[in-house]
Amino acid sequence: SFVSGVVAHTCEPDGAAVLHGQGCAAFCDEGYTGAIVDLLCEAPDLDGGAPDCAGQECVHLPMGVGFNSSDCAGATTGESCGLACKRGFDQAGDAPTATCEASGSFGAYSMSCTRSACE
Repeated sequence: SFVSGVVAHTCEPDGAAVLHGQGCAAFCDEGYTGAIVDLLCEAPDLDGGAPDCAGQECVHLPMGVGFNSSDCAGATTGESCGLACKRGFDQAGDAPTATCEASGSFGAYSMSCTRSACE
């Protein structure tokens, strides 16, 4: 079976089924890496299996004044990581998490860090 959002295929072009003796291919979707797998319809089975897909690493860590995004280093497609503020900064905004997207960047997050006042 193909995992939606991870594996794509050419097996149902325009909604038409692949017929006995015909072939198609399965491949990793955007944001994932892995080899293309050739599939062959041996009715009623589609032989060949799904490719082994691995998420690609996000290369642009979340940035902002006072951000500590070290938890996000090495995150791959679909993984979430925690954001925090460095010492001397206070967190403002929603839950401090970011998710690595297929584009290789982290999705939107609404957290920000503001400079703390000294007492």
